[in-house]
Amino acid sequence: MQIVSRTTTRNDLIKMFKTQRDDLTAELQHLTVSIALTSDIWNACSKQDYLCVTGHYLDSECRIQKKILGFRPMDFAHTVDNIFAIILSVLETYDITHRILSITLDNASANTKSIALFTERNIPQAGGYFFHQRCACHIINLVVQSGLKKVSNRIERIRDAISWIGSSNPRFQEFGRHCTLNGLRPRRFQTDMPVRWNSTYLMLKNCLEYDTTISGFYNMKLAESGCPPAQSLTPDDWYVAKIFVEFLQVFYNATVTLSGVYYPTSSQAIHQIVEMSDMLNTYREDDLLGDAVVAMETKFKKYWSEMPFLYALGVIVDPRIKLAGLEYLLEFTGNKLSIDYSEQIIPNRLLTFKISCSKFLVFMSAGLAAFTLNHHQNRTDNRCRQVGAFSNAGKKTNQQVLLLQLHDLLHLLVPN
Repeated sequence: MQIVSRTTTRNDLIKMFKTQRDDLTAELQHLTVSIALTSDIWNACSKQDYLCVTGHYLDSECRIQKKILGFRPMDFAHTVDNIFAIILSVLETYDITHRILSITLDNASANTKSIALFTERNIPQAGGYFFHQRCACHIINLVVQSGLKKVSNRIERIRDAISWIGSSNPRFQEFGRHCTLNGLRPRRFQTDMPVRWNSTYLMLKNCLEYDTTISGFYNMKLAESGCPPAQSLTPDDWYVAKIFVEFLQVFYNATVTLSGVYYPTSSQAIHQIVEMSDMLNTYREDDLLGDAVVAMETKFKKYWSEMPFLYALGVIVDPRIKLAGLEYLLEFTGNKLSIDYSEQIIPNRLLTFKISCSKFLVFMSAGLAAFTLNHHQNRTDNRCRQVGAFSNAGKKTNQQVLLLQLHDLLHLLVPN
């Protein structure tokens, strides 16, 4: 067997990279639809920062594709100009600056301000209605983190207990024997990460079944070491954890649903917002979580008191919901959180239907008549059936009138 030198391996990898990049460039140039971007900054353990740009688009068979277009090092400050320059260089590498429909970023101020630089270059398509999207999962993280701060003292004691138990192998083995005596399978619990609220949710959820065993073992060891009783775990700590896990379930489900990359998520966003708003309203007056809910609701309103236009369009093109169903969902959410959505979407009805219909015609003209919402079409729940009934009870839209007005709007969503 011939051993290949590191120089040859390096050269082969660079050659392979260039070949695949050229193939991807050719594929993107032949697209008949626009491209949606997502971008985020990664921090390596070596303290090196990277900016990743990912493209999402429909191929010729109407399958959603996800391609990493660039993973560039950031050797300088995360300023507006630097972020814009890196993303623009990635787009120019593939010659797709004229094909970008939207870009999803987190809520860093530099990311938000960089949108103005893209606008100056006339990069946004479709009148810029969809161009800047805030990452919904990042918003959910900010919302839940604000609530976690209000119950941190109760959670901290549970976190300290499972961290202490798992920090020593002999101690964990003793805890394992304690579990066996109580008829439970020994297991090691992972502590959470401060920047990932869902890890806190999973930590609490996984250890709830072991609450009595953890408390008994931990409190016994504290007593043996002479620690004050104030550090002991109490039934109240576990009760708060149990209620908080039940409360956070809907936020966790929303994060999982909206994190998908191989199925459309824009049509699911408002549904998840409805579920979260309903949960906030339910627990607003709760004695244990009331303060946490107030903090979460304030953060929720900061980002979603104005409903993104893309979310509205995603719901309207769902044949189960349509425009009347959108009005119902917005009214439902507004009533739960005291937000008036009525003036945000209604004035844009005609434009919304024009764009949605024109997008449909683009698929047809490209030979994509098989386009369906097949990922979620079998996931109709009670609320969706209720919305569908409300939608079907409304007046039918005169689509013939709308179709006559589409000719001058096709260029909005079709790259030149």
